Amino acid sequence: MELYQLRTFVAVAREGNLSRAAKELATSQPAVSAQVKALEEELGLALFERSPKGMALTPGGVQLLEDALAVIGVAEGMLAKARSLRGVVEGIVKIGALSDPAILRLGQILTLSQERHPGLVPELHHATSGNLRRELLAGNLDCAFILGPSEDGLERRDLRAMRLVVVLPPDAGAAVDWDRICQMQWIGTPPGCPLRLSSQALFERKGCAPSRVFQVEIERTIVEMVASGLGAGLLREDTARWAQDRGKCRIWEGDGVETGFALVWRKGQGEMPRVKAVRNLVDAVWGMC
Repeated sequence: MELYQLRTFVAVAREGNLSRAAKELATSQPAVSAQVKALEEELGLALFERSPKGMALTPGGVQLLEDALAVIGVAEGMLAKARSLRGVVEGIVKIGALSDPAILRLGQILTLSQERHPGLVPELHHATSGNLRRELLAGNLDCAFILGPSEDGLERRDLRAMRLVVVLPPDAGAAVDWDRICQMQWIGTPPGCPLRLSSQALFERKGCAPSRVFQVEIERTIVEMVASGLGAGLLREDTARWAQDRGKCRIWEGDGVETGFALVWRKGQGEMPRVKAVRNLVDAVWGMC
């Protein structure tokens, strides 16, 4: 039997229809029918029950489908391993990213990726760190750049420490103390987000809580709301200085919070070719190798 026959068997089983399977395989319906028939003759077993409604697996076909999938998986794994041994990495790699590409050095990483791995296609997914962690654990991403701690089930490559600072409306008085900040509306982020967790840690350290919290999704929204005088918030220091230089906020000169910035991936997936390629690219750009 041939590998293409097994792929055809799987496609027909999945679609339940010869014409749809042919479309998926980019071939003709007679070719699909002939491949299924040849496989059935070689196995000496009917794989499908044919009817006007389509193709349904026989009990034997159901059992052999698992074996076909296993054989295809082994073959694809062997090809991927061979490419890896040759230093060739191909396919889509789904990378979670924060909304600010400059801090990630994404331009440098993507340029180097084109040079080293022309067959690798980075697919960027922008979200908050909390959402990126959830998507990664759900298997919807291969790796991600996040702020703050990781969770069980993730491994990480720490890139740098970051300072978070409190930002006030641009017209806030010069002598604003923490008691005054606690009376302001706090512009915060969703539960699980590193900015939210860091804000909570800061307030706990100060022994108080904000009087009101307005929740937003991204840092730039915090900037605009603080600029409008709607309250105070916590930002990465680089973002805060950018906003302060443009008259959108004033950095409070009191306490701040330190947090980590890292590339993370699911535990046990670090040596997968596409994830390993991204790790190596990040190491090269960030001067870690």
